[in-house]
Amino acid sequence: MFRGSQLRNHLLAYDVDCGPCRRFKEIVDFMDPKERIAFLSLNEADDLGLLERVPRPKRHTSFHLIFSDGGVKSGAEAIPSVIRLFPMGVLFSKGLLAPGGRRMVAGVYSIFSRLHDGGSCRYQSPSQRGGQVRANALEPYHLALPTLTGQP
Repeated sequence: MFRGSQLRNHLLAYDVDCGPCRRFKEIVDFMDPKERIAFLSLNEADDLGLLERVPRPKRHTSFHLIFSDGGVKSGAEAIPSVIRLFPMGVLFSKGLLAPGGRRMVAGVYSIFSRLHDGGSCRYQSPSQRGGQVRANALEPYHLALPTLTGQP
């Protein structure tokens, strides 16, 4: 997942149980050949405290892009930031930040978010999910956390 000493400085939290969400993740992963983005489930991100800045009712209703400084953008608001991480994405994302571009992104995102499997993004505590997050499953993310939190 991590090549050399270069760690990814963005995390994308998404609903791993949702078909459209998984396809979105696969598209982002394909469009990110420099591997600037690492992926984890919404539940893992929440359990690790990475979604503390997101109100609980909104934590499991869309994807979240988590920045190295701990900042979080969610859903349609995060699309230009995700695109900016792709090759040539800076040019394309500038158009999306224009007033008409924002409306277009919000409209397209709302159409795709309707495809979201109903109920799969609702918050479930670890006990409701049948246990806690396995530490070994998150091992690759522990490597990235110092970069995300700014701690050594």
